[in-house]
Amino acid sequence: SAQTYPMFPIIPFPCITDALLTEKPYKPRAMIVYHGNPLMINANYERNKRALEQLDFLVVCELFMSATAEMADIILPDTSEYENYGTCIKSCGEGSGTYVCLQNKAIEPVGQARPVFEVEYELAKRMGMDKDYVWSDTEGCIDHRIRATGITLADLKKRPLIHIAKPIEYKKYMQNEFKTPSKKVELYSQKMKDLGYSPLPIYIEPHDIAADDDYPLIGTGRRSGVFTHTRFHNIPSLLKIENEPHVRIHPDDAKARGIANDDKTVISSEKGTIEIAAKVTDETLPGVVVIDFGWGNPSDGGANMNVLTSDDVRDKITGSTPNRRFRCQVFPTP
Repeated sequence: SAQTYPMFPIIPFPCITDALLTEKPYKPRAMIVYHGNPLMINANYERNKRALEQLDFLVVCELFMSATAEMADIILPDTSEYENYGTCIKSCGEGSGTYVCLQNKAIEPVGQARPVFEVEYELAKRMGMDKDYVWSDTEGCIDHRIRATGITLADLKKRPLIHIAKPIEYKKYMQNEFKTPSKKVELYSQKMKDLGYSPLPIYIEPHDIAADDDYPLIGTGRRSGVFTHTRFHNIPSLLKIENEPHVRIHPDDAKARGIANDDKTVISSEKGTIEIAAKVTDETLPGVVVIDFGWGNPSDGGANMNVLTSDDVRDKITGSTPNRRFRCQVFPTP
């Protein structure tokens, strides 16, 4: 990954699946997952599942049974927001200052639940790597994260909301410069050119720009404001608002396929097939279907749109995949 995407500071998940399936440059043996659901959120669900099955050992820290947790050898119970201290830092713009807010811990962790930061530190300690940590528990981690504000967790426990007002500074760039090789705003990046990329922003046509007889529609995803990523589809009060995922389809496309509102449909792509209810609406363009993202955990029984997406094409700089664009076809359920 470092050689393929030298500008990107982390390993893109498709590179991890590549290594698991090809064992090149080597085969990862174990994985610890926390604050994430990689099986659900990454493109090409079936390939990701095959890749995770190659692991010798998978640990997932979770509060709910996610699709990734269902594959785990061990699930470590994570703490909820009510069992942890947390902070929120909100900048209100130049001259308005910054607010630092404390999320109080309401109760002690239930049962054997532990914050993931403490699990991480305990593992590091047992591996002799704890000397590299500047904190040993969640409260120490919070202090480290907010240290730049000059505020401590102890301060926030006394005053849960603190406003930091600093004098307005003009032309700060004259004093601090920019963190670029030239110390200036770079519209032309020599670093990008040296690594073989275009030094200027350029337009590249989508790989599937031409219409396909088998998959004439363009599919994209939609994140609901009711849920958060792949979480909370198991909460009854939220399910009263949205109780299942939908594909939004333009009336012209629906009529051509004999699809009515709330009909069950089958969506297929080169990578897979899902069944999902239709919502016929002119809020989407003709030729485009919009599929609700985030469903597909064991608790909700909904369709996972990433069954349809592909990780074959990747961004040359970040390794990212085009999860928001893929060719597909929609049929009424037989």
